[in-house]
Amino acid sequence: MQVCPSSATFGTMNRRVIVITAMLALVAFGAWWFSPAERIKRRVHAMIDAAAVPATMGNLSRSTRGHDVAKFFAPSLEIVSSDSLRDDVPAEIRRDEAASLYAGVARYVREVSLVDPEITRLDIAGDSAEVDFIVDAIVQLSNRRPIDGLLHARTRWTRDPEHGWVMERIEWVESPR
Repeated sequence: MQVCPSSATFGTMNRRVIVITAMLALVAFGAWWFSPAERIKRRVHAMIDAAAVPATMGNLSRSTRGHDVAKFFAPSLEIVSSDSLRDDVPAEIRRDEAASLYAGVARYVREVSLVDPEITRLDIAGDSAEVDFIVDAIVQLSNRRPIDGLLHARTRWTRDPEHGWVMERIEWVESPR
C-alpha cells in the first residue's frame, strides 16, 4: 500500500499544530502561574494555612508555627488589630518577635481555625500590593474565644528581593458569620 504524499504532509502538519498548541498553552500557563497576582494569592493562602493551629496538632509542630507564619512578614510588620485583641497585640512588631510571639500563642491556644479564605481585592503597583481578604476564623483559648466570626483583613504587601512577597501591614475587623 502506497501512502499519498499529501496525506503524509497533512499528518506532519497535524503533529506540528498539536505541538505548537501545547507549547503555547504551556507558555500561557507559565505566564499566569508566575504573574505577580497569582504569586501574591498563593502567598496569602499559604500564610493563612501556616497560621492555623488544629486542636490535634502536637507540641513540636506548635512550637515551629511562629517561624512558619513569620516568613510571610516584612522585617517590620504594622498591625491594626480588632477591638477584642487591641490590648494583647502590639501596633508594630519585628519579624523575629512575631515568630516568637506566634510560637507562644500556638503552644497556648486550643485551636486556631482559619477556613474559607476569599480574596476580595488585589491591587498591584510595581513592588507593592494591597490585598483584602475574608476568612472564617475561630481562636479558642482555654477560657474564651477572642475571635469567632469573619475576619475582614486589609493588608499591604511588598516584594522583598530575598523573601518574595511579604506582608508589611495588616488591619482587620471581625464581623459575625
